[in-house]
Formats: sequence, structure tokens, C-alpha cells
Amino acid sequence: MIKLTNFSFKYSKLDKYFTLKDVNFEVNKGDFIAVIGPNGGGKTTLIKAILGLIKIKIGKIEMHINRSEIGYTEQHDILDKQFPITVKEVVLTGTLNNKSFFPFYSKKQKDAAYKTMKLVGIEKLENKKVGDLSGGQRQRVRIARALVSSPKLLILDEPTASIDHNTEKEFYDFLKKLNKEKNITIILVSHDIGAVSKFTNKILCVNQSAHLSDSNSHKDSHAKEVYNAEISVVHHNCKI
Repeated sequence: MIKLTNFSFKYSKLDKYFTLKDVNFEVNKGDFIAVIGPNGGGKTTLIKAILGLIKIKIGKIEMHINRSEIGYTEQHDILDKQFPITVKEVVLTGTLNNKSFFPFYSKKQKDAAYKTMKLVGIEKLENKKVGDLSGGQRQRVRIARALVSSPKLLILDEPTASIDHNTEKEFYDFLKKLNKEKNITIILVSHDIGAVSKFTNKILCVNQSAHLSDSNSHKDSHAKEVYNAEISVVHHNCKI
């Protein structure tokens, strides 16, 4: 679906170091990839490159899907708790595109929104104000908004940041279901190496460079190289 070849990037010619340097990896259909790495290591820049939000000058990124076929949720919750908007209204905004002129929704769009809310398990909340929802429920609303246009690829930037630990496993199970049953390719940015390695099939370690490996064969040495420190990856079973 996506192939990066010798991709390097820095935000300014005056920058001494590259944010990303000589990055090479592929995203295949059906992958569930966890992207890990330290803060400032280039994870967000990599996501921006895939989304086409930054200009590629060194190396190349081959896209075998249209970027309109990518669903994306930001790292930070952009839903204003004080804004009087319902769950259904938020999800419906995901059906709009650059060609949409009037903010009126067709029956087809409304049907798609309901079908997606049901898939995500929030159809009973459709008339609730988003400000009245829990962190986990709000995250599902954001996922539904990203899914309503039937994307082939879903990119999630630290989606469990606003979710309590008791909800995390349920959320990861839901993503795994989307990946397996709906055949949606997923790229998930996360700091929780131990948790995501149980649900993903590949781990991409990013810290200026990038190393892709199967999650079941992920080595501590990869993480040590990326984090530039002696660390121990704990493969836990605490059911979070």
C-alpha cells in the first residue's frame, strides 16, 4: 500500500540534523503496525509524510492508495467538550470532502454514519453531546468519524492517551477486530510496547532512523538502538 525509499526530512535547511534519515519500509494490505519511539524521534513527522502534509524532497514515498482512502485520528482530542455537538453530528462530518459545498447530509451519508456508529458500538449514544461522554467513548467517536468514509488505511496517533487503563484492552480488541474482520490496515503510534505487541503484527521503531520487525520476533536490541539507552522490554500479561 505504501513504500518509503531512502526518505529523509528536516524542517529547515538551517537544521543541523535530519528529523528522519534514510527511512525504508513498506506497509502492506492487512498490516497492523505499531509505531514506537521516544518523543522527538520523528514519529509525528513520519505520519505527516504519509498523509501528504509535508513536502518530500529527499527519497520518495510511493502511495498505492489514494490519500482520500486514509482515515486519521490526531494525537490530541480536538472535540471541544463545551461545544454543543452530538455524536451523530461529529461522525457525519467524516462524510464531507473537499467537493462538498453545502453542509447537508444525504440519506446515504446518514445511513453510513449509523452503520459506522453501530460497528464502533456507540449507536445508542448518537444523540448524546460529546462533552457528556467518557474518554473511551469520545475516542470511539473519533474512530467512527475516521471510519465512516470506509478507509482502506486507518492511522491512529496515540489513541489511548485519553483512555483509562481499564478501557485499553477493550479498545485494542476493537482495533484488532477492525483489522481482521473488516480487513482495515492500521498504523498505531504508541508508547506502550508491551501492550501493542500483543495486538499488532509488526513493530516500527522510529528515532531518526526506522527499524521494522514482526511483533512476535521484536528484539530488545531494536528498542535499545532506537531509544539510545539500556532498556528492558517487559512483555506483560496484566490484561490492560
